[in-house]
Amino acid sequence: MNIKRMICICAGVGLMTAPLVSESHRNARPRTGSTREIPKFEVDPSWPKIPNGWTLGQVSSAASDEQDNIWILHRPRTVKPGVKTGPTVMEFDQAGNYIQGWADRVRAMIGLKRSTVYS
Repeated sequence: MNIKRMICICAGVGLMTAPLVSESHRNARPRTGSTREIPKFEVDPSWPKIPNGWTLGQVSSAASDEQDNIWILHRPRTVKPGVKTGPTVMEFDQAGNYIQGWADRVRAMIGLKRSTVYS
């Protein structure tokens, strides 16, 4: 199939489906009578409390465990050279207090040998 024919077929399909899509959106009605409030979040600049003068790099992941502790995986290499960073994986309690951390980047996540534990 040549390119011109393919473009014509795609354009034709698009033109045929456009009225169907616009009609379905035209008949959609906004919900009324909903009393459910949208949650409002506020940034807490004091959370987390990073110890030892460490600087937190770009956070790539965060999760909570069964005890409601927060686990953060950050990228220490995103911090400027010469700035002290903490371990790659860090655990904090709900108040933002540092509990423990693991270094050696990926090794910490999969439990390989030579992982350094900071507590």
